[in-house]
Amino acid sequence: MKNDEIRIDAWEKVSGRAMYTDDLEFPGMLYVKEVHCPYPHARIEEIDASAASRMPGVRLILTAADLPESPAPLEKPVLAGPEVLCAQEAVALVAADTERHAAEAAKAVRVTYTQLDSVCSIEEALAPGAVQVHPGGNIACTCILEKGNMDAFTECTYIAEQEFATQRMHHGAVEPDCVVTVPEGDGFAVLAGSKGPFNVQKEVAALLGMPEEHIRVRHMTIGGGFGGRMVDTVSIAARAGAVTMKTGCPCKLLWTREETLTEGSKRHPFRMKVKLGADASGRITAASLTGYADAGAYLSHTRGVVFRAMAEGLGPYHIENCYVNIQGVYTHCVQSDAVRGFGTPQVGFAMECAMDMLAKKAGLSPYQLRIKNILQDGDAMASGQMAEQVGIGACANELEKRFDLSRPVSRTEGTKAFGWGLAFLMRGESHGALSKGNDLCGIDLDILEGRKIQLSSSVSEVGQGAYTAEVMALAELLQLPQDCIVVRGADTSFTPRCTTTSGSRGTISGVNAVRLAYLAMIDGLKNAVAKSWSVASAAVKYDSDRFYWDGGQESLGFWEAAEFCAAEGVPLHFEGRWVAPKTSWDWDRHAGVPYYSYSYGTAAAQVEVDLISGRVSILDLLVINDLGRIMNRQEAEAQIAGGIMMSAGFALTEEITMDRGVIRSQNLDKYIMQMANDLTHIRPAAVELVPAANPMGVHGVGELSASIAAPALANAVSNALGVRMTQLPMTLEQVRSAIDRRKGAAG
Repeated sequence: MKNDEIRIDAWEKVSGRAMYTDDLEFPGMLYVKEVHCPYPHARIEEIDASAASRMPGVRLILTAADLPESPAPLEKPVLAGPEVLCAQEAVALVAADTERHAAEAAKAVRVTYTQLDSVCSIEEALAPGAVQVHPGGNIACTCILEKGNMDAFTECTYIAEQEFATQRMHHGAVEPDCVVTVPEGDGFAVLAGSKGPFNVQKEVAALLGMPEEHIRVRHMTIGGGFGGRMVDTVSIAARAGAVTMKTGCPCKLLWTREETLTEGSKRHPFRMKVKLGADASGRITAASLTGYADAGAYLSHTRGVVFRAMAEGLGPYHIENCYVNIQGVYTHCVQSDAVRGFGTPQVGFAMECAMDMLAKKAGLSPYQLRIKNILQDGDAMASGQMAEQVGIGACANELEKRFDLSRPVSRTEGTKAFGWGLAFLMRGESHGALSKGNDLCGIDLDILEGRKIQLSSSVSEVGQGAYTAEVMALAELLQLPQDCIVVRGADTSFTPRCTTTSGSRGTISGVNAVRLAYLAMIDGLKNAVAKSWSVASAAVKYDSDRFYWDGGQESLGFWEAAEFCAAEGVPLHFEGRWVAPKTSWDWDRHAGVPYYSYSYGTAAAQVEVDLISGRVSILDLLVINDLGRIMNRQEAEAQIAGGIMMSAGFALTEEITMDRGVIRSQNLDKYIMQMANDLTHIRPAAVELVPAANPMGVHGVGELSASIAAPALANAVSNALGVRMTQLPMTLEQVRSAIDRRKGAAG
């Protein structure tokens, strides 16, 4: 396969021809703006929209009282009322003829609140007698893993134990969230960039009390996802859809950057405690990880995040005695949801930092301890699952070749301290045991006139190059040029059903569904050709874009065979349906098969710390990701580079700051993301080491790199300073505090 192809949508994007949701305009379109509550917990006493309703251009004002009382699948209602559970929740909608008129009228809506007691942190929510965010208590969910016996700690020669904390983080997509709804039949169409059109369809229908078939969702070109474009898309699609159903008009709801930062979902803050024990040789014999994830005011996908954190929390290591207990906790804060990594970055940071602490106690280098304990094929993982096709050892060997591990882990020159650090990681692929067999993807192929093949993909292209990978896979299988394949993107009315593009499953599920559709196509054409040749179908072969049969002189090119079938009335529509291999979890035994396969990676970071300012400069950041089989090297390494950038932001600068449940970092002047010139020394390495456990042999690439750089950087900074960093992000203030502790320890 040519694995350096330019993306099929590249020209449209660089030329400005790609249509994003906000580019859409329809006759009679209304513009919708929300009225947001400023308090983390309040009761609405009155909403006075009389003045706003008389303002120019205003067509409709809606509150929760105007909407059907339907159950919210992810707990968050379309509009809050009469009780508001977090700051910046929408309590009313204003629809007007222009965006400016809608925004001005929204400011004129007067809402009277009674402020209520709130819990705005994990610690407050767990305190005795704490206010309950929802009836039943503030524990939203619990996931436990057990293997062996924790009494093994009593026999350990070395023990490392530490608490860790991570922050709330924003997706940081270039394109703010936007939805357009258009009347269609008895319902409406949703036009939006989303990672799960079928999920949006289902959840919006439930929120508005409508049949699913009355809502169509069409996927638009998207300006970045990074785990987002799901629950927030559902919220604003339901709001715009409600206005469309009331007015019969197309509607657009576009969040400002401030609204994206304040109401949009965020990465879960975690509080964790890791304990590791090893024997005299450095073999880890016992490990425990306990912790809490701040779910915010609504459950959303917290259970999935906590489950993944539980399953992956003890890393790619063979440990006989394991215990993990992670709980989601409700607070009166903005809802937490999927952000690139989905729980892996938080526990990966804690575990890999604890590994360095244990290595120091055992008198081993960070690399030696990890190599001594990595998983091998046939080992029982922490979950009890048998490890197969394990790539961590091969990734470690690649790391040793590409990064100088022989140098001292730290040195100081004047006012500069230098250090390097490592991280090893594994990541479960696809949706895993929580999907309950609903981890599926569909591809339809139609042979068209003019020697073209239409590939209808149910996968959401969220910037990862999924459609390019699918076209490349089909072209390789058929041995035909890529330019004969045209793509029809995800649309709930026309493309087959698919679960969300998440869990690093887009490429895996997409190209494996392509393979199944290809097999159906070749079988269909073979049967027709064999009948015309009066031979058995099994005798007909396909190779080098031609059909032939053993012992015969006849042969037909692919297009000739297709044209023959068309003339004979043979259907030229073929389907491929990929269902992920079975997974399971025993909630009583706290063990099982959480994911059917895993991707593996290693990372090494070299940093310079300014001992006066606290500034951390990245001198080298290598991330090695085993992809099994690389579909497109250029795209794979770009994905890894993007993940490194996001993980570096998680490590060093990015944090949604809060004041009693109210977000203070309301724009990008206060939410500090990494820039290209901050990361000039990154080395993304996509390698083909161990084939993945699927017919196409591919691993997902989206999330491991977004999880692994942060712990490598944390270990590098810790080694440079000789002080353990236990909290992210490692801001200037955090690093200066560590420098002060270093000075104090020095006397």
